[in-house]
Amino acid sequence: MQDTSARSIRYPNASLLPQSLRIPMTTTLSLRDITLHVRDTETNGPPLLMGPSYLLTHRVFDALIETLQDDYRCITWDWRGQGASAVPDDDYGIPSLAADVTALMDTLDIEQATYLGHSMGGYVGFRLLLDHPDRISRAVLMNTQAQAESTLQRMKYNALLKIVETTGYAPVIDQVVPLLLGERYRAEHPEAVNAWRERMKSNAPSGTVRLGHAIFGRDSVLAELGRVAHPVLMLAGSDDAVVPLDNVRATHDALPNSTMVIAPGSGHSTPIEQPDTAMNAIARFFEETAETTTPQP
Repeated sequence: MQDTSARSIRYPNASLLPQSLRIPMTTTLSLRDITLHVRDTETNGPPLLMGPSYLLTHRVFDALIETLQDDYRCITWDWRGQGASAVPDDDYGIPSLAADVTALMDTLDIEQATYLGHSMGGYVGFRLLLDHPDRISRAVLMNTQAQAESTLQRMKYNALLKIVETTGYAPVIDQVVPLLLGERYRAEHPEAVNAWRERMKSNAPSGTVRLGHAIFGRDSVLAELGRVAHPVLMLAGSDDAVVPLDNVRATHDALPNSTMVIAPGSGHSTPIEQPDTAMNAIARFFEETAETTTPQP
C-alpha cells in the first residue's frame, strides 16, 4: 500500500472551460424498476463508470470528463431520487444502488469497467468491489470512507433531512454548502459556489430525503475490505468536512492493493475544487495499473 501526496499539475483547469465543451450527450434509460438520467461520451476507449455524490449529481464530474474522454468512454448518471432521474418510493439502499450500476452495465453491454466514485458513489463502489468483483477491474474512490456514519453525524444529518422533508431546502442550504465545498474553494469561486447551490436545490426534496436516510444509515464495510483484490486509488481532501482523513487512512490500510493521495486544501468535493490534482492522481494510477487484471475469487 502506498501513501502519497498530490504532486505537480500537468492538466489545464478544465472546470474553467466553456460549459458547451464539457457536457456530453445525455439520455434516459430504463433499467430494473427505475429510469436513470445518463451521460455517455460514447468515445473510443475502455468504459469508465463514474458514480456521483449525493446532491451534486453527475455534474460533479464535468471537469474530469473533459480530459478523461480522450482515452475513455465516460459514463455517469444521476442516482435514483437525484437530478433528472426518477424518484421511486423506496429501495434506496447501497446494495440497490450497486444493482442499478450493474443493470446499467448490462443495458449498455459492458462486461467489465473501471469504476470511479465520489463520496456516496464511493460507498457504492465498495459494494461493487465486494459483491460484483468480476464486473469491476479497478477503482478510484474519492472523498469517501468504508466506515458507517458516527452516531452524532447521523443525528445531525437526519435533523437536516427532517427540515428538508417539511419545509424544503431553504432553511438548510447554507449549512449544506460548507459541508460539500471547502473553505478555500468557496472563497475563490463565489459564482461557481452559487451555481452549485442552485443545482443542489434542484434535486427533488422527497428523493433527497429517501436517499439520505439510506446512505446515512449505511453499515460499515471496513472489516470486509481484506477480500478486495482490485487496485484502488483512495483520493482524500485534507480539509474534508464530511469524511475524516483518519477514516480514509483506515480504509486505505484495510485494502490490500490501495494507493492513497491527499489533495492539500481540498474540501469534500475534490473533483470540483481541485480537478487538476484529481486528474494527476487518476492519470498516474491508470498508468500504473494499465496491465492489471483482477484475480477472480
